[in-house]
Amino acid sequence: GGEEEVEGVVGLVVAECARKRSSYRAGALAAATTLLNAVKGIDAGPSLLRAVEDVFAAPDDHAPASSFPSQGKEADEEAAYESKLEEKSRDKLRALALAALVASYPSSKPPAPPSPAAQASRAALAVPLARLIRHALLHAANQERVAAIKGVSSLCALWTEEAAAAPATGPPLLPEEAAMTLDMVSGLCCCMKLGGAQLREMRRESFRATAALIAAAARRAGRAGGGLSGLFGAEAAGALTAALQGIPVQELDPQSKEALSALEKSVAELP
Repeated sequence: GGEEEVEGVVGLVVAECARKRSSYRAGALAAATTLLNAVKGIDAGPSLLRAVEDVFAAPDDHAPASSFPSQGKEADEEAAYESKLEEKSRDKLRALALAALVASYPSSKPPAPPSPAAQASRAALAVPLARLIRHALLHAANQERVAAIKGVSSLCALWTEEAAAAPATGPPLLPEEAAMTLDMVSGLCCCMKLGGAQLREMRRESFRATAALIAAAARRAGRAGGGLSGLFGAEAAGALTAALQGIPVQELDPQSKEALSALEKSVAELP
């Protein structure tokens, strides 16, 4: 049938994401993201996670140039240049892999709620995906950070769409997704502190993503009763408040100030 054919195509594309050649792998990851965003109900997350796990692992043979014996100024400069190119290539692959993993997050086409199988797949993918997003937000290069922020926004859009399509029967926030939410908030708090003109847009998008995350989680947490009181405890709310207080408002452009104001309002309404 048609669904089996789609699953077969997805499986083939995901398998290509494990290729070792960087340029080929980058194309496969981009294709996987496009495909997984276009289809619903295909459980590709676990296989994709296995295909890209080495992308996020620290390379064994990557060490600072200074740790090797000098081969002469020219050779050292060439080695340093090659090292930078390799790191840039890894950053790009991580950003592409993160986007593909977010696209693989199990869902269904609203108004149909996610199936029990999809919910189980969500529970399995939420924790490792949250760790990758949090790490990217806290420590990664800009390209991967941008992918992580976009990933948070995409997950928020999915949760909001599901809640709007079935207000009374939509899926409650899973415990793993609750932990995922707090991980993402932790990482976004770090991005709020980014400074400099080049990072201005990233900081603004972190404001918007955090406000969207609070709103989306609130709608789904409410299904289980108790709203966000159990999800955003004192520690998380305190971290958000502290992050907001440390932002140099006078340095923000008008769009960032507007995004910050909306976020402050969301945080003020937390239980």
